[in-house]
Amino acid sequence: MTVSTAVAPIMKEIAITYTRDFYFLADYFGADGRWIGPKDSGLDLETTVEHGSKSGIFPRDTFIASAQIELDGQTFIIHWDVPDDLKDVPGVQFFRAYLECPDVEKNIQNAVFEHGHLLWAFRAWDADRQAWVFPLKMGPVFDTMLAEYDLAQGRNTTDEPMKFIPIQRDLEEKELLFQKLGLGDM
Repeated sequence: MTVSTAVAPIMKEIAITYTRDFYFLADYFGADGRWIGPKDSGLDLETTVEHGSKSGIFPRDTFIASAQIELDGQTFIIHWDVPDDLKDVPGVQFFRAYLECPDVEKNIQNAVFEHGHLLWAFRAWDADRQAWVFPLKMGPVFDTMLAEYDLAQGRNTTDEPMKFIPIQRDLEEKELLFQKLGLGDM
């Protein structure tokens, strides 16, 4: 394979570590619980459809099968046995702390999709209200898909820009993303 010299300077070697837990994230928090890792990180989830379900779009019909987290050029692939609940994966408290940490920006492709699945995974039943509550407060997030739509202004795609983003889901996060991309308020 030939790599053009225009592309070569942005390519770098990365190390990949496979694991079945989130304990490695503890190394990125200091003794006081504050984030000491990089200011930017990549995050991706892989989901799988629940048996009998026809769609992998809705979090209630899927399981999160693995997560990939990039920190300082090191990629961690965390895989657990489906259908084990994400909340049962060893070290998940460090994953949640990472997701909610304001000192590391999570770069995610289609962040609304990932965020919906994470909200569902960390849901809790409120017996007093007799309803599910979604206590995860993820951020900051940079959505590379929204950035691409902004840069391309819808060119080179068959989708109309932004039409596939369900407006009813997580408006606060979308507003923050729109502001960060300079698109103004929704």
